Order: sequence, then structure tokens, then C-alpha cells
Amino acid sequence: MSRKCCLTIATVLLFCECLADPNTTEDIVADNSVCEGKDSCQPDVTADAWVPFRYKGAKWVDTAVLLKKYARWHNKTLYDAEIPCQEKLSVVFKPNAGLGDSFGAITGAFIEAVKTGRLFFINWQPYPWTVGLKPLSFLYEYAKAKKLTDPSTGKPLLCVDEARAPGSSVEGHLHQQHALLTQPTINDVLFPYDDVIKTMIQPSTKVREIMNSTLKRNSETDSPNRLVALVIRTGQGEYNQFLSPGDELNFVKCFQAYAKTEPGVRFKVFVTSDVDDVKQNVVRALSGDEGVEVVTLNESNVHVMHLSKDEAKDKIIRDKLRKTYAEFFLIGKCEVLFLTHGSLFGRTAAEQGGARENDMHYISDSQCDGHREKYSYLQCHKPKYPKICQLE
Repeated sequence: MSRKCCLTIATVLLFCECLADPNTTEDIVADNSVCEGKDSCQPDVTADAWVPFRYKGAKWVDTAVLLKKYARWHNKTLYDAEIPCQEKLSVVFKPNAGLGDSFGAITGAFIEAVKTGRLFFINWQPYPWTVGLKPLSFLYEYAKAKKLTDPSTGKPLLCVDEARAPGSSVEGHLHQQHALLTQPTINDVLFPYDDVIKTMIQPSTKVREIMNSTLKRNSETDSPNRLVALVIRTGQGEYNQFLSPGDELNFVKCFQAYAKTEPGVRFKVFVTSDVDDVKQNVVRALSGDEGVEVVTLNESNVHVMHLSKDEAKDKIIRDKLRKTYAEFFLIGKCEVLFLTHGSLFGRTAAEQGGARENDMHYISDSQCDGHREKYSYLQCHKPKYPKICQLE
């Protein structure tokens, strides 16, 4: 049975909790693993021929149950030296865009790996997945998996051959013509819409520490605040324009108009932008507002997928990377969001957090219906500004 469809960022999937300490970057193996030493930790597998992953259950899956079974099957199959490496059908995902876009794309790729009963690996670049994210519950790192060998023969345990197994390589989002979407469906299952990034994409321990430090209360007597995010992406330094100069003040006006509808409420406003000057303009504009505490992270590196390998190894840059990951997860913790129209970073972060749809407010470029300074593929959002902003 062949399928052709277009997977979008809205595709979601529930991932299970990690089976290992989130501080470690070592490989994670199934529950039946046998470890004989620090450098030797392989599952106790049986000599079976290649058998695709099969899930028996309701069409709408209990994803926690599915992923626990998948992780055990994945590790057992990967380490089974009796299965010729070329027979182990796989899907290897490689990102080719920004963070928000890549999180959506990886979701679609994993779903197709499950549906076609294949092993799933991530070729995360240009730095390790665990720099910003918690490890998954199976050996997902392609760089490590392709180095595995049979101790007795020295033969590789995994060989990915796109010619022999069409659809093995997925770079970015799956498109309608991708070979993986023409492969036989082994598991005709559906996944819950809004649980994917909440459980698959989780912060590493160091990122969580940054988050906790950013949102900590000044004292135990502080009253709870309503968390609001202003996510301002200008596109400066990129090929696409998201906002025009000065548009950041529209976010300030929108928030202030919203705050007037909630008298007596104290607000903690998290401000993030791809340009530090823009961020500081917003912080200054909100600094005198009564009942408003503004928080932000300095020296975060928004374009986390566009680094060279040498840059990605630099400790200072990795610290900046973790701040950007922290920004992503902090956005998800906010109850009310003012988002730049067209920015997948903010949109995906909001979906990850599970904010209500009517609490997500999209703000367009002020020149989206006029003359922009440079190219933009974005049209105006409908409406151009949220009604609550009273900007039109």
C-alpha cells in the first residue's frame, strides 16, 4: 500500500520519557541490556532475521506504550549481528533549516519510520543533540550507530543504502514525492495531535537550569505572575524579512492593550528577539509599567543550525546555544503569547507548551501590505494585527 501526503509542522507525536540520566550523552539501550564494563553495554539479543517493527493496538495509539515497545525493538534489532546490516531498513533524519522548523520535520520523519516499521536515527548537526536536548530512549544518534560492529567478526551492524532501501534518508520536511511515502505501511496508526514536542523535545539538564534561573521568583512571598511572551523575529541578517524597523514597539502596544483588559493581574513578560538592540528597545519600553516584571536572556544565538563545526565546538558558543534552547522552552511555558507572524521558532515553541489557541496572538510586519525594505515571502496575517492590539 502506497501513501502520498504532505507532512507539516503541525504533525505531532508523543515521545516516552528517557531511560537514562539526562546528564549523560552515552548511548541508551533497552531494559534487557547487559553491561559488562564501562565501555561495553549491548542488549542481550537473539539471532532473529530482520523483522520490521509491528504495533498491535488501537489505530489511535497510546504513544507512551508504543514508544516503549519501539525502543526495545529498535535496540534489539540494531545490535543483532545475525541480521545482515543491509537488511536493517532505516530512516536517517538530517535537519536543513532552523530550530523550530527542524523540530516539526523530525516529528514527521519519526512517524513515517514507525509506520513503515524501520529503525530511526538522527544525524543532528552541527553539534550533538544533547547540547540542548534530553536523550531519547533508544540509540538514535546516527554517528554512533554507524560505527557499531559485531565484536566477533568486525562487520558493521548498520549500513544505510538509499539505492537498496528508498526513503532511508530524510533531509528536512518530507515532501509528497519523497520515496519514504511510497513504501508499504506496516503500522496503520494515528498519533495524538498536541503531544509530540512536549515529550520528544525536552530540555537538557543545563538548559533546564537556565530556564529555572530565568523564571525564579525574587522571594517566596512574590505573588504568582501571569507569564506572557513577546517573540520578536525581525529577519535581520537573513534572506527573508519578518518585521520592519521599529515594529517591535507594536508588540509593546499589543501587550499593554491586553494588560488593560486584566486589571489587578501581575505580569512576568519574557522578551526574546533575533536582534539584541530590538530586545533592549522592548525592555526599555516596558520598564516603567506598573505590575510588570520583564525578563530576558542576553547573548543567545538564534540561528543555532547555521554554525560551522568549529564554531559548534566552542564552549562560549555552546553556552549561547543553550540559551536559545532555553528561550524556546520558556516560550512554551507562557500562558499568553504575542508571536511574529511566519516565525516557526515561536509558533513551534507555543505548540510545545500547549497554550490555548485564543491566547496566541500573531503580529504582522507593518509593511506586509506595502513596500518592504527587502524580500519577504510572507503575506499579512489575517487579521494583520490582533483585535486586542487596537493598532488599526
